[in-house]
Amino acid sequence: MKKIITCGIRPFGLMILFSILVSCSAEKRDQEIKADLVSKAKDDINFAGVVFMVSNAKVYLWGLCPTEHSRALVREKIASIHVIKAVSDQIGIGAVKLDHSLDLKLQADSVAAKYPGVAVSVANDVVTLAGVIPSDKFNVLMTSVGQLNPKSIRNQLHQVSDQ
Repeated sequence: MKKIITCGIRPFGLMILFSILVSCSAEKRDQEIKADLVSKAKDDINFAGVVFMVSNAKVYLWGLCPTEHSRALVREKIASIHVIKAVSDQIGIGAVKLDHSLDLKLQADSVAAKYPGVAVSVANDVVTLAGVIPSDKFNVLMTSVGQLNPKSIRNQLHQVSDQ
């Protein structure tokens, strides 16, 4: 009888361990995708008006590109990241202002690269943070963005507790 119980516990324990590993690897994968997006955005002016975040290997895009061709180039760069499972493209076509706020956006994107659920937008030196972040990482992110000396930070983040 004892042997049956032990055999029943082992598969259950393995399932829990597998779930934890998959969860950790999914979070790590999202961080890697976000870091890759940030790197590509730094090197490509077509990303100047684009805001992005990652969840469960799905990339969410919104904002503006100046032309349809520019939007296609952004999509092409994103398609080169092979671990992405899906893309939600809500990018519009419109004027993109290229001014000193672009440098601040690139810096803020770099700070937020570790947080795949966080999207960064900048207008008139005001940094807006939106999306989802673990509660225990919120203060670190806010402090790091504050060190970039924006005019202000608009917090639209939803904090979630790590489980």
